[in-house]
Amino acid sequence: VGGGRPPVPSTPRAGAGAPARSSAPLRPPASAPHGASCPPEPVLGRPSAEDLKRHDRREGAAGSAGRWRFMVTATLTAVLLVSLLPVMWRSFRGAAPVGGGQGMAIPAPARSASAPALPSIAPRTDPTPSEPSEAFICPTAGGPVVVRPLDRRVRTAVDQQWRRIEAWLKANAPVTYAELRPPARAHTIAVAESQMGLRFPDSLRASLLRHNGSRSRSSGLLGWRTLGVREIRDTWRTLCRAHSLGGRPSGPAGLWNPATILVAGSVLDFDPARAEASGLAVDAATGDVAQGGLMAGPEERWTSYYALLKATAAALETGRPVAGRRPVVTAGRLHWAGPSRRTG
Repeated sequence: VGGGRPPVPSTPRAGAGAPARSSAPLRPPASAPHGASCPPEPVLGRPSAEDLKRHDRREGAAGSAGRWRFMVTATLTAVLLVSLLPVMWRSFRGAAPVGGGQGMAIPAPARSASAPALPSIAPRTDPTPSEPSEAFICPTAGGPVVVRPLDRRVRTAVDQQWRRIEAWLKANAPVTYAELRPPARAHTIAVAESQMGLRFPDSLRASLLRHNGSRSRSSGLLGWRTLGVREIRDTWRTLCRAHSLGGRPSGPAGLWNPATILVAGSVLDFDPARAEASGLAVDAATGDVAQGGLMAGPEERWTSYYALLKATAAALETGRPVAGRRPVVTAGRLHWAGPSRRTG
């Protein structure tokens, strides 16, 4: 004050631990070439050593977390691929070769020769002498006994054909008419079905519920003695036993198979592994009826047991032959004239 000296600007003091910053512009060092200049000072100043340490720690933590994320993603991807490999392999094996057959087709695995073959009840067609017998185990005990309902229309149709046959026999062959057996019981039929492991066709069941077989050949169908329910079961067991022992039993429709039900005729049981049947047989799988003799193919076929009864009734009423046989009555007894038979 009062003519004294001008105030001297004071130099700002640096904070604790912070480097002092100079507001004076930077000058090129003495060793710098002529015309060179230093870059301008950053707006926020240059980072200190502590700033650089904190920056390095954040970068390191971020890199570690990224590595963990990569490892987890890679592990999950590997697990997913391993689980999809079987599906992709099966799809590849089942796919057709690529490029119009130029690719490699992988064949399906061959069936083991020791694997047991499932028994088939389908009728055998065109058998040859060298054809081996199918593996089949005859049931030794029956399953549940179930009395199946019978269609009323089927029973009515079968009864109508039997009434035609009965009326003709009563008027023309009373001896044969008296040899018809009484009806079978529905429960007996169900027991036989259970023990055989088969289902009788409806028209056969309806016929057995009208007459449970016959007592002689003359009172049977087409000259064959009609079998009752228990006789049907016993003859089936005889043929099945021969079949399961590796034999080649024959039936009216050629070689016997487990679906063949002999309903009229007889069986010659030469030994446990050999049996031959002649007469009328019903196919449990289709309902067809076949007639044949020993070691012979079928002489005649019908689409059902009802069709057989209808053809028999028509032959009796008209006198015309059926399956090559014509009805003839002698002393009140019916006979069927035609090709000779060796059994029946």
